Amino acid sequence: MEGLNLYGADVFKETEKLFKLLHPGGFFVLEIITNHSGKRPINEVHNNIVEDYLKLFNSFGVSTSAKDWLGSELTLKICLKILAEEE
Repeated sequence: MEGLNLYGADVFKETEKLFKLLHPGGFFVLEIITNHSGKRPINEVHNNIVEDYLKLFNSFGVSTSAKDWLGSELTLKICLKILAEEE
């Protein structure tokens, strides 16, 4: 998630600005739509994997986790299983 995204925003810099607004102990909730494939087609929206987001957020020194709507922890292994079931 380096450089400019499809809309011309620098994801790292914009995320850094966002995290500076959080109060210590605060929460940030991100709702994303992705098929977790990791595919990054040129000139199209990328389908990032969970670890992409965790790596980005952890680079700002915050504690992060990824959960589904039921509160279950998401990992690459689980996402790959979901992706395989959808195909």
